[in-house]
Amino acid sequence: VLYLVLTVPVLGHHFLVDPSIGTDVKVVGGSLMGFGLGVPSLMHGLAVMGGVEARLRERGAAGLFGWLRRIDFGNASIAAMTCSLLLFAIGGWSGTAETTLQLNIVSHNTMWVPAHVHAIVVGGTTLAFMGFAYVLVPLLAQRKLWGGPLATIQAYLYGFGLLLLIATQTWGGMLGIPRRVARVDVGADPHSWRLPMDLMGVAGGVAGLGGALFVVIMVMTLVRGQRTDEPSELAVSAELSA
Repeated sequence: VLYLVLTVPVLGHHFLVDPSIGTDVKVVGGSLMGFGLGVPSLMHGLAVMGGVEARLRERGAAGLFGWLRRIDFGNASIAAMTCSLLLFAIGGWSGTAETTLQLNIVSHNTMWVPAHVHAIVVGGTTLAFMGFAYVLVPLLAQRKLWGGPLATIQAYLYGFGLLLLIATQTWGGMLGIPRRVARVDVGADPHSWRLPMDLMGVAGGVAGLGGALFVVIMVMTLVRGQRTDEPSELAVSAELSA
């Protein structure tokens, strides 16, 4: 409910520096709703981790952090969930900075914003659906997941590529590299921007490779995966892990 109430008004942070919009709209939509959106986001992340902890404690995990040692990080769906939570947290932090006028002025039209969007939408959302697909597709198709450990490698590869991409875009934003412009060599020193942007290209290649690998695994699972009438081994493992 909080997501539904807060998500649309928080778009007001895009107008914090627009002189044609009143201060009340900016304060309520951009800042107040922006900080408020952090509440359901934090609840969301803690709910996922709390659910994992509760189930593992039911299965015998003891001690303050004993449940963390029981998580099967070699499971493809768990690997995707872990990377998703990490990137979602980073995106939430960078988005909150955009809701403050002073920080918005110096960061909004820079590469900081693509970094935030990639963390939330691509990292937090796409990776979560990848992990879900690793459980659901073999279960619905009644085929074993093709590639075995390759799916876990894919999740970490995609997560690492996105993490590097987000880091370099954030770095570029701090240097003032603009976004949505045809040229970036006017009134600035683009030579200091080359390293983060070159690294961003490398990171995009790594993430792209991870995304392509996911498509290959899904297609091969559907056309070449071993048929089974039982729930997939990955699905059973994910249930035990979660």
